[in-house]
Amino acid sequence: MRLQDRVAIVTGGGQGIGREYSLRFAAEGASVTIADIRAEEAKEVESEIEAAGGSALAINADVADEAGAERMVAETVERFGRVDILVNNAAIYYDLELGDASIDYLRRVLDVNLVGILVCGRAVFPQMKAQGGARSSTSPPSPPTCSTSRRGRWRTSPTTPTDCRNRGWCT
Repeated sequence: MRLQDRVAIVTGGGQGIGREYSLRFAAEGASVTIADIRAEEAKEVESEIEAAGGSALAINADVADEAGAERMVAETVERFGRVDILVNNAAIYYDLELGDASIDYLRRVLDVNLVGILVCGRAVFPQMKAQGGARSSTSPPSPPTCSTSRRGRWRTSPTTPTDCRNRGWCT
């Protein structure tokens, strides 16, 4: 088990590829926090992991909310004692409201898809630094169907791990 004794937070972990990340990390031995705005789906993944003998924690979290991201990290540390892996997967993508062209909705999409990466990173990196290092990742977009925010998300992500390493927070 490659991730034995590791703790992972997977944002958007209750559905889609985030669900698969959560299940795979657990199968590889990690304790997994499934952070998702859809609490019921996160709970289902938590139950599935625990039924297979793994350790999981479902958290209702909005990645664009600083207080919510800090709570996500605090609850993870309270339950598992540490955070080793952050997978910034949460995004408004497949469930995009195509009929809503309002600026408010665009701001919400950007807050989740772009700002959420920074919010979650800022919440978790001090814990990772205190532990002596960890890993952070942003799931890649599907190139043929990327929205502007998903492209911005992908273009932004390389700076986050690099900045983290340069500050001595991650390995």
